[in-house]
Amino acid sequence: MAYTDIRALPLPYRRWFIDRLSEEFKKKAEAQKKSRQPNVRELPMGEVADMIDNAKTSTVKSFKS
Repeated sequence: MAYTDIRALPLPYRRWFIDRLSEEFKKKAEAQKKSRQPNVRELPMGEVADMIDNAKTSTVKSFKS
């Protein structure tokens, strides 16, 4: 809508329009924020260390074969 069209609306309709527009901007910002956050899983350090050790031993075995 053009600015002049919005100014021509009665006040309750203008308020509704501004509230609705604000809600859309908030939803868009939230969606962008979610898409930027990496999907990280929390693992106990013991499990991470085991995964690293397993990766090292499997790599060494594949080179020795």
